[in-house]
Amino acid sequence: RRSSDLIKLSRDSEAFLIGSLKRYAAEELDLEMGELKAKLFLAYVLKEIGPSVYNQAVAQAQPRLEHAQEAGE
Repeated sequence: RRSSDLIKLSRDSEAFLIGSLKRYAAEELDLEMGELKAKLFLAYVLKEIGPSVYNQAVAQAQPRLEHAQEAGE
């Protein structure tokens, strides 16, 4: 995949997620993860896992949106 295919995060969201990954690694895996490793891991997750999660979320939301639109007509 191209880097342009990656999900774009705001700086605040990226910082929050990097902190979350570092905490998880320390608490659950007994692994100290530096800033760079956490950032690279986040990029990997967004590239490899993000599209599947996004597609599933859209698929689950679509019927609800259609129902809401029909109810509003």
